[in-house]
Amino acid sequence: MKDIHYGLVIVVWFGCFTDMMYQTVIVTVSPRTLSLPPVLHSLIFIARPIIAIGFAPIGGIIIDRVGWKKMLVVPFALLAMGGLCYLIKDSLASYIVARVLQGFASSILYPAGFGALARTHDKSNRATAVGIALTGDVGAIVGPAAGGFLYDAAGSKCVWGVMLVLACGSLAAVVFIAATGRFPTEVGSNAQQLAHDLPDLVVPLTEEDKPKRQGYAVFANVHFITAMLCVTLPWAAASALQALLPLYWRDAYGLSASATGALFMPQFIAKITCGPTTGFLIDRFLLRPMMFCLVASAWCALCTIVMGFSLASSSLSTFQVTVLTLFGVGLGSAETSAFAFASSWLHDEGIEDHGKAFALEEQTFNGGLMLGPLVASPLVELLHNDYALSFELMGVLLIPITFMCLYSIRTYKPPKQPAPHEHLPQSVQLDHQQQQQPQEPSKPIQRTLSHPIDMEARGDDSTESPALRLTRRMTMPIRLTAPPSVEVHRAARLAAIASCSPAARLQVQMMEDESHLVDQHGVTYASGG
Repeated sequence: MKDIHYGLVIVVWFGCFTDMMYQTVIVTVSPRTLSLPPVLHSLIFIARPIIAIGFAPIGGIIIDRVGWKKMLVVPFALLAMGGLCYLIKDSLASYIVARVLQGFASSILYPAGFGALARTHDKSNRATAVGIALTGDVGAIVGPAAGGFLYDAAGSKCVWGVMLVLACGSLAAVVFIAATGRFPTEVGSNAQQLAHDLPDLVVPLTEEDKPKRQGYAVFANVHFITAMLCVTLPWAAASALQALLPLYWRDAYGLSASATGALFMPQFIAKITCGPTTGFLIDRFLLRPMMFCLVASAWCALCTIVMGFSLASSSLSTFQVTVLTLFGVGLGSAETSAFAFASSWLHDEGIEDHGKAFALEEQTFNGGLMLGPLVASPLVELLHNDYALSFELMGVLLIPITFMCLYSIRTYKPPKQPAPHEHLPQSVQLDHQQQQQPQEPSKPIQRTLSHPIDMEARGDDSTESPALRLTRRMTMPIRLTAPPSVEVHRAARLAAIASCSPAARLQVQMMEDESHLVDQHGVTYASGG
């Protein structure tokens, strides 16, 4: 698709893929390599999300200060170091150290990677880029199958050796791209573009204009919080289903581990497929991301409740697998649309703390992974192994977020886009307004500008007045013959245009298409490089 920076998208995709591979390969390997009681075995799985939740805010601050281009290499290095810990020894200590390193990698990878996508893509393709990158979650499908196959073929060393090669290969690719400067440039907001084009004419903010909140306080916004909850609660329901359904199927139907894994594959496929589809629809038809958040959250709530009712069957039916697959559709749409809304909200509000924003999103994702089992498992115990009612209550917990989405849709209004001439400096605006108003005839007088401007006088063979050509290199006081009220604004405007980017100069050209920058005295002004 046009204007999508596929190199950066592929880098983020490989980061997500490698992270999810490590996240799921251990599911099939650890029970066979480590003989641990359930409590100690669970420590391996909760180490990563705990570290990711705790370090993500700090990682976001570091990313905003150092820059995503430098920080994007760090998570790939941490993933490779974690893979080396797995390969050294099959022990509880090695596995926990590896998972801790993966937690640190996750807390930097997602804020830096998706923050980079948000900074380098505009509204026309941002959701599509995010959706494509999120398909890296396909590692959740490949991981268990590949891990089981490699373990049965050659043991755990083969599994962790292949994973280390994957991590090191991804690291080498990112280092090469960073060293050669092939990362794309950022797409700034309107205010950023104006400040870049006209640095000498930007007026510093007064104390009243400066934001009253800084740091993470700027994200205390109901619309941003709603988008974050659209990630947390669907993932909480998903993690509850992944944690409890295998136990129920084992006890109720005697289902094997391999069969259970096969039944979960359609859900992941639906989730991975629906993510980029949602992003494409948002970009292609200019749809509001929060509308997808509303529909996807309601869909996840409905599927979770229906799953609870379906467990009353005495035998495993295709209906349960179908509901689980449909839940994956809502999960993929909710995650992609929430990321797309957060990126657009940052751009609309002129907030530059992309690292902090996506660090919060990483917290919400890991929070959902922990929240689901923590809520659903006690419910099963309290309800005397009533899995059906537990799932129904989990679905009910998702209903309030749909009302929050509806409220956001009705109340959120992006900042009004200014007219084209409002992007230009004040001197240009004043001259534009004067051109729209009739000028009183005045006699030409000779006037010397008190402030030197970047101009160079050039003779002309014609009988008309000499033309003036702008230059950035030469600064000198010149004499102009024209009404002072008109000439001062015109000279200041032309000096401003000289430092503009081609896009800003094009706006001036479109504004003055009829006059061609020719005044009533026959003096022609031409912008120069």
